[in-house]
Amino acid sequence: MRSWKKPTQDQIDKAISLLVQPGQYRHFLDNLENPEWLIPLLDAGIFGSPPPVDRDAQRGTIGFPMWPASRYLARMAVHGEYQDSVARVIGAIPDTDNERVRADLLQAALPLPATMTQQMVERALRWAREPMHFMLDDAVASYAFHLASESDYRSAIRLVETLLYPLPDPTDREETSEWYPRPQPVTRLPIHRYCEICRGATDALLPIAPLEFMDLLIRLLDRGLRFSRRPNEKDVFEDLSCVWRPSISDHPQNRLRSFLDALVTALRDVASQIAKSSPEMASKVLASLEERPWTVFRRLALHVA
Repeated sequence: MRSWKKPTQDQIDKAISLLVQPGQYRHFLDNLENPEWLIPLLDAGIFGSPPPVDRDAQRGTIGFPMWPASRYLARMAVHGEYQDSVARVIGAIPDTDNERVRADLLQAALPLPATMTQQMVERALRWAREPMHFMLDDAVASYAFHLASESDYRSAIRLVETLLYPLPDPTDREETSEWYPRPQPVTRLPIHRYCEICRGATDALLPIAPLEFMDLLIRLLDRGLRFSRRPNEKDVFEDLSCVWRPSISDHPQNRLRSFLDALVTALRDVASQIAKSSPEMASKVLASLEERPWTVFRRLALHVA
């Protein structure tokens, strides 16, 4: 284990007095590799002012400034003997709308035990509900998978559900004619990221919480189908899945048109794998699928059976 030299008060005071210009501030923190500075810098207020998002209304642009302090914190998190200090600093940093800083905080939480980072769960849930621009979804997903690896599957499922949750069609569709296009629900993520997180969540959660994860996929698919109905079809459960998902199995006719396809594939694989483990589990899987009135759930149950 490497031994780190603890800074003296004179060294701390001198360093803080020199951090006047942005270039000096950035150079010092970007090159600092000693975790013994974590608490002195916290006490000196270095972690107290994360930079906000840089919005230019005239140009219509948005920027996410890097923060040397959060980058230093993320680097120091790998030193196991300083986990308490890292967790203390994470908890002391004010909330920010800067996604780079948010991603740094989540990266700093990854090497820590889940018991030390419970404060981050509610933060990450709140961030995941907001529009994401700078790949924050990847940081939230990685944190969720880390929690799963620490056996905190409940928090992991909450985060995954927030990331993958379907949203109503953002356009105004008051027309009820049967010829009018059906509503098109959306998600917070582009389809390729949606599929990647579905696969990552399957790898992380299926081994430790199979039935709970299957129930999550069922809820997500059911929600997406409900958002796909016209206003006058509240009691209609024909989902037209034979059109947008010709085969439950992998088939050339299938096309990845929306997140509904990704959920069907994930649910098919998860339900099939759970059902193979024992007759009792197979009965639970089929019962869960058959509880939902949609056509696609009956097709999935037949596939599993």
